[in-house]
Amino acid sequence: MCGIAAVAGPTATAEAPAVRSMREALVAAINRRGPDHCASVRPSCGDTFVELSAAVLHLRGGTMAQQPAMDASGNVLLWNGEVFGGATPPIPLTSSDTSYVANLLYEATLDDTTGLAVVEHAMAALAALQGPFAICWLHAATNTLVFGRDHLGRRSLLLHAPESPDDVLVVASVSHAARAFIELPCTGLFYTSLHALSPQMVPWNLLPVAPKWSPLPLSLEALAFDEDPMVESSSMLSVAKNILRALANAVRVRVESIPIVTTGAPRVAVLFSGGLDSVVLAALAHHYLPPDEPIELFNICFDAHHASPDRKAARASWQELTTLFPTRPYRFVEMNVPYSAVTQAQGNIMALLQPRTTHMDFNIGAAFWFLSRGIGAVASNDVLDSTTSDATSDAVATAVFGAKTSRSQCFAAKCTRQPLRTCPLGTCRTCCSRLHKYCRKIGLNVHPQEAASARAALTAMGVCDVEAALAAATCTGHTLSPAPPTTTADSRPQYHSKVKVLLVGIGADEQLAGYGRHKKAFETGGIDALRAELSMDMARIWERNLGRDDRILSDHGREARFPYLDERVVAYLQAVSLSDVVDFRHPRGVGDKMVLRVVARQLGLRHCTGLPKQAIQFGTRIAKQSDAAVGRRVGGATAFETNE
Repeated sequence: MCGIAAVAGPTATAEAPAVRSMREALVAAINRRGPDHCASVRPSCGDTFVELSAAVLHLRGGTMAQQPAMDASGNVLLWNGEVFGGATPPIPLTSSDTSYVANLLYEATLDDTTGLAVVEHAMAALAALQGPFAICWLHAATNTLVFGRDHLGRRSLLLHAPESPDDVLVVASVSHAARAFIELPCTGLFYTSLHALSPQMVPWNLLPVAPKWSPLPLSLEALAFDEDPMVESSSMLSVAKNILRALANAVRVRVESIPIVTTGAPRVAVLFSGGLDSVVLAALAHHYLPPDEPIELFNICFDAHHASPDRKAARASWQELTTLFPTRPYRFVEMNVPYSAVTQAQGNIMALLQPRTTHMDFNIGAAFWFLSRGIGAVASNDVLDSTTSDATSDAVATAVFGAKTSRSQCFAAKCTRQPLRTCPLGTCRTCCSRLHKYCRKIGLNVHPQEAASARAALTAMGVCDVEAALAAATCTGHTLSPAPPTTTADSRPQYHSKVKVLLVGIGADEQLAGYGRHKKAFETGGIDALRAELSMDMARIWERNLGRDDRILSDHGREARFPYLDERVVAYLQAVSLSDVVDFRHPRGVGDKMVLRVVARQLGLRHCTGLPKQAIQFGTRIAKQSDAAVGRRVGGATAFETNE
């Protein structure tokens, strides 16, 4: 991964103190993204000043390819990307994709004499490549600057177009307050003459992506996908097996090329909420990394009591992973961040977010920024031992509800929600509250008719032994009062992760209907309305999410990789029927993203398969802390109010 920046314009303007200061600040910002090497070149372009800068995070090949990269014709490449497929012949894992792309563009444009020919031939060369990228490339013979992002927009690239003849053109991974920037659209490849500085765009002409995957490891290929407790459709089961193939391949290509610097040292971390998307990635990564290599699970919490929903879910899912894959060292890194630390970092986070400026952008950005920082405390197995054991819970729940075949659903009759792990009755939040209410009525010596009504209600919930329910109704797992403060994280040594690659679950909800509005669209307009909603999400993800998230996550010299946005995963999901993806007859946490829940259950996972979508700003409790800082509840779309 790299940070890139290009500045071009009249020499007098570019050398003015304010613009010189901006150029220096841009180089400092991209250097944080690529701390292994940073350099700038100033090619001769007549009366136009041009400075091309790149900073490199070495993630491929035995030897780092330095940038800017110059070829035999004097062309200069700034490449912030990864080639995960589409190269002919395939790039060896030990070779640099930067060198490959530089040579690819050199050969494609060797005889070109016009800017339009250059951009068309560059596009034809790049169109077959699979993987995220942002590129800025100077074609020396025609003084043409070509720049753009992959068609999904998985890497940040911002543009400031000149507003007057005396202004400069800026194309960079990050922004600067001295100029107004826009997210560069990912709908095509841009080019401009360095003498006119008037960017134009040529739309992408992409090659179709075939649903072709490498063979699965035997441990995954052996999964039958012939039945699932929540699915009757054989078609959905078949689609689920293919999604496993596509997603496993996406994880494989994103981890196999990372250089091994120290044998046994972790190279990969998963941004780990404990929810469906991240747990599946953590499970699949196990099958493609050396057996003794730790996989780090980054989990963040802004709750003062270290008891946010994401923390609780993550601990339970971590326990499940360690049980399923006992030989794999899953390193659970707990990051407990006081809001005072968020306030101190506010200025830097807001600068990285630009041009995104809302409260939601800030809350998500702050959570990602502190996550990717990789500083926390490594949880020990004592945390696992202190959680409620399944055996004890099963015994209590069986006494109350009778024998059950699975703990993947609430034990109450006709309820398909996910039980909270800390509830000894095996019930979800709603059913536990109802059960407590009826038990309290019976215990308060109310009118006999009212007590009989409460007993009947318990029986209707599936309680087969009311006396056992009365004795066991002491569950504190669903109480709304805050947990007592803990100082566990404060007493543990501070851990600084050294991994360079982060696996992130972005893109799952937008393709698999994980948001509440997806179900609403289906209920309002059926499959066609749902398809339109999902298409809209994917069409705007580059502008709403990906550029922002790349700028934030890369600021600590780590690269975020998005397996759910792999070209073959996206192409396959766009081709299948949505009736094989969701089943909205079921409640949230069951029918949404149902096909991925099938994949998770086939992998042996249970806890995450019943969890509904929990946005990071709410699951980590940063939105609550952010609202408290300004003294009121603030809408996510509202412009962020500083509280420094």
